[in-house]
Amino acid sequence: MERYWAGLASVRLQPSTTVPGFATLEIDCGTDGPRSLRGLFVPGGPTRGLDAGVAAELFLPGDVVGRAVLGASDQGAIGIEGVLPWAGWQRLLEDDDEARERVVVSQKPGYLELKAPARITSRNWVTSEDLHLQAEQRVLLDYRAVREVLAPIGSFVSAALDIERLGLRVAAVASGPLVLGISRLAAARANAERSRHIRMFQDYDEARFWLLGS
Repeated sequence: MERYWAGLASVRLQPSTTVPGFATLEIDCGTDGPRSLRGLFVPGGPTRGLDAGVAAELFLPGDVVGRAVLGASDQGAIGIEGVLPWAGWQRLLEDDDEARERVVVSQKPGYLELKAPARITSRNWVTSEDLHLQAEQRVLLDYRAVREVLAPIGSFVSAALDIERLGLRVAAVASGPLVLGISRLAAARANAERSRHIRMFQDYDEARFWLLGS
């Protein structure tokens, strides 16, 4: 069974260079542990040395540390092939209270607002069909509290395609690189990176001002 995780991460090259960024992982889980871990690393710093075939250590939240081999770079995302075992990998998939928190949906004057919890999961993911979104509707996505994502990148790609299909006007606000990076990666996968329908912000008031503009 495949499980998904994304969050802030750092890659340490041998012997001492560390590059911060965020990672997305697909974890193929067996009865005795993961059979494979592979995904993408998007660096938030200098990329010198992040070459295909290079061995590295990946540092993830909850003191999870794993060895990996870096792959080719595609649109700024570097492939990751995990070298098992990874100590504490279960921490990435723990079904805690945060994983059960729901997205708060509220109708504001002129737009719909979605406020995401600390963990975005397959349990609390909402689609355009769930929200009954209409063509050209205005939506504000408040991702400022998000720290980890346990939903596949394909969910973000589908959302980007829905935004284009419905002609929505969407402002997304996030205080850190995690959701900003994942959303940009998804937009690139959906060929919507330069879309006029969605804009990313780090300031809530700026996001709202743009959303309500003409």
